[in-house]
Amino acid sequence: DHREGTATVNIPITDTLYFRASAYALDNDGFLENTEGGDDLGFHQNRSGRAALRFAGGAVDATVTASYEDRNQDPSVYWVPAAGVPYNRVSTDLGSDGFDQSDVFDARADIDWSLANDYTFTSLTGYKKFNFDYLEDYDGGPTHVNDYRQYNAVKYWSQEFRINSPDEGRVTWFAGASVYREKIDGYFEFIYDEDDLCRAVALTEVEDFEGLGPVDGCDDPDFEAYWGDDIDPADILTDKAERSYVNVKSRGYAFYGDATIGLGERTKLTAGARYTYDKKEMASRVIASHGALGNNFNYEFFTRGFVTDERNWNKFTPRLALSFDMSDDVTLYATAARGYKSGGFPTFGFDLHGEEVNDDGSAPDGTTPKAFDPEEVTSIEVGAKTRLLDNTLQINASLFHYNYKDLQLVYFDQGSSQVANVGKARGQGLEADVRWVPDARFAVQLGVSL
Repeated sequence: DHREGTATVNIPITDTLYFRASAYALDNDGFLENTEGGDDLGFHQNRSGRAALRFAGGAVDATVTASYEDRNQDPSVYWVPAAGVPYNRVSTDLGSDGFDQSDVFDARADIDWSLANDYTFTSLTGYKKFNFDYLEDYDGGPTHVNDYRQYNAVKYWSQEFRINSPDEGRVTWFAGASVYREKIDGYFEFIYDEDDLCRAVALTEVEDFEGLGPVDGCDDPDFEAYWGDDIDPADILTDKAERSYVNVKSRGYAFYGDATIGLGERTKLTAGARYTYDKKEMASRVIASHGALGNNFNYEFFTRGFVTDERNWNKFTPRLALSFDMSDDVTLYATAARGYKSGGFPTFGFDLHGEEVNDDGSAPDGTTPKAFDPEEVTSIEVGAKTRLLDNTLQINASLFHYNYKDLQLVYFDQGSSQVANVGKARGQGLEADVRWVPDARFAVQLGVSL
């Protein structure tokens, strides 16, 4: 069943003060049968609301907005053919106990002041708070091999000030500054029965178990031969959890400006620049899970408390653009710019700095969160934008070339995503699109990338 509703109200309080609010509700029942029991999966529920207050009088136009969303739904589920169920059913050991829950609060204050001589000053303030709680059966099967849990609490605040020149004139410009703060707390769990994991490993590590066949559990002689050690049945745990924590603090600021100069009636030159500073602090901790196998998912070690690192980066990035109006309908342009993406720390990354894990399973002294460097790009683009046939036909085309330095690559390793700098890279190509709208009832749109 599907149920959905929306309500909105607009109230002019005075000639200069306005109020608007809306509410939204959604309910979807589950539809996917789980052969392990529980409610049908696919349930989804959403409750959200938004309110805005605007003042528009004299030289000030200000809007304050607040919104809240509460979402509750089933997590992702996976069809596993080895479980012997048809494609329209699943067999997950969690039953209907998995969850995907989040709540988001967002507040903004946007203020525009009209100054003397048609200058404008803008203030943009933002705050967001986000909580996310998630539990899924990651292996997708009926045995307790790997249930994945994640909890995140995020707080973000930003402030930006900008001043704009008048729109008319041979020279137009804007300049501004911004600052941000962010705090992220993360908690992660991999939950399983060790005997179930050992049986699953025997089936998936095909080359290592060739000729041995399935095992009964962790203390099966065949598994002990693979493990390289005797396993005491008393050490084997059920409902075991491998836990880790991540705390990130980020802050930064930027100054930027942009000016456009008319070089005659048809030519414009734009020059801009931005200075950016970012700082990130990372603290990570891996708990010893003990049992017969110790830590297995993501990490084969634990840390003695939190290990920390902090990095900061700064970059000056300029931009130049030149445009020429061949006619009222055809514009040619060329741009050259440098871009910057800050460095950071992958959520599940550690750097042991070439040292071995200690005999007791702990990470060696000096272990830190793994860091990656900023990514830089230099881009050049030339192209044309046209509006033809009384503005019913648009044809746009561009040639581009990108040179990357310290390109950031996201890759998958040991069950988790990591980030690394892979060096230099370049790319070039052609993009074109055509849109023809001869009347209100007919439209054709084509695009190509090479």
